[in-house]
Amino acid sequence: MNNYALHLYQPVVAGSDFEANLSEWHDWRRSIRMQGGFWQGSCWTEGDAGKLLDLFNRWLGCHVQERAGGVTSWEGLVYELEITIGGAKRRRSLDDVVNAVACTYQSGGVVATTAYSTQDQSIARFGRKEDVLTLDNYPLATAEAYRATFLKENTWPWPRPMALGAYGEARLDLHACGYAFTANWMFVEEGDATTDDADDWLIDVVGMATGLSSNHGGATSGAGDCQFLKTKNVAANTLQVAKQCLSPTRGWDLLAELAALGDADGDPWQVWVDTGRVVNYNQISVTPRYYMRRGVLYDTAGGRNAVNPWHVRPAVVRDLDYPVSGAGRGMYLTDNRDAFVEEVEVDAEGQIALRTATYLAEDVLGAQYAQYKPEEA
Repeated sequence: MNNYALHLYQPVVAGSDFEANLSEWHDWRRSIRMQGGFWQGSCWTEGDAGKLLDLFNRWLGCHVQERAGGVTSWEGLVYELEITIGGAKRRRSLDDVVNAVACTYQSGGVVATTAYSTQDQSIARFGRKEDVLTLDNYPLATAEAYRATFLKENTWPWPRPMALGAYGEARLDLHACGYAFTANWMFVEEGDATTDDADDWLIDVVGMATGLSSNHGGATSGAGDCQFLKTKNVAANTLQVAKQCLSPTRGWDLLAELAALGDADGDPWQVWVDTGRVVNYNQISVTPRYYMRRGVLYDTAGGRNAVNPWHVRPAVVRDLDYPVSGAGRGMYLTDNRDAFVEEVEVDAEGQIALRTATYLAEDVLGAQYAQYKPEEA
C-alpha cells in the first residue's frame, strides 16, 4: 500500500479537471532541490497499446500532484512521454515545443530583431514557449522566412522515434518536471534600467501568472516573464542590482543568478518554486531542520517519530552520530556535524536519498539513510 497519492489533472492553462490516478504506476520517484524546489519525477506502466497511445497523445503538459499526509508534497507538469510499442520507442517532449519565435537580422550594417511570430493554438494548449533565432548576416525578408519555417517545424511536439529494440508489452513512461522549468520558457522583458533591491527585481520578473485558471493555486491577473508562476514569501534583500538584461536572458536563469548573488552581508540565498507554483526567495538558514540518528531523520534532536519521507525538504541536517561537534575554522555552518542537503529524492517505497553539492553522486547521507522504512500510515 502506498503512503502517497499521485494524481493527474488537466494542464493549468486549461483548467483543473481530474484525468487519472497514477498511484499504482510503477517506480514513482521524484526530487526536490534547494535551488529550484520541486524538480523531477518519473513513473511508468504497461498495458493495452491502444489505450497507452491515447494517453501518449493527450497527457503532455498535464498537472501532476503528489499528496501525502493530507498535504501536497510535490507538484509539476508532464514534461515528456515515451511510448514503446512493438519494440519501437517514441517520445513527445515539451523541450521540442517552440510557439513564439523572433529572429535577428541585418539592416544597414546593424543587427536588429524581428517581432515574435506565434502559434496561438499551441500557446493555448501548452503555454508560451519562446526562442530567438540568430541570423545576423541576412536581410529582414530572409529572417522572416526562416522564422516561419522554424515555427512550422516546432510548434507541436510530434512523436520522435528514439530506439528500436526487442518486442515486448506496450509501455508508457511519464517524466514530470517542477514548474521552475517553465520559468525558462520566456525571455526577460521586464526592467527599466534603474537600480533597485534584488527582491524587487525578482518580483518584477516573476510577476503574477497571466491567463491561467485559478485552479491548482494559480493566479488570473498580473504581469511578469514567468507565465505559470507568482511570488510569495519573498524576503527583503537590499543588495543593489540593475533592472535590465543587456543580452537575451531567460527567466529562471535570472532568478538563479539573483539567488547566487547572496546579499550585502555575504549570506547565501535560495529561490525555489513550491506548492501552488509560488516562487519563494529567502536567505538560506544554517539552523538544522532535521536530525539524523542511526540513519533515521527526526524533526528534533530528541525526537522519537521519524519524519514523513514525502515531507522532507532540502535543508541543513545534523548527523548526531558524527563524533566531532563544534564549528571548525572558516566554516559557514555552525557545527561539524551539519551538512547542507541540496537535493532530496524519494522513491515509491519511501526510501530517501539526501545529496549535498560536494558529494552529489555518492549520496553519503543517503547511504546511511537507505535502511529506513517508513511505517504504514
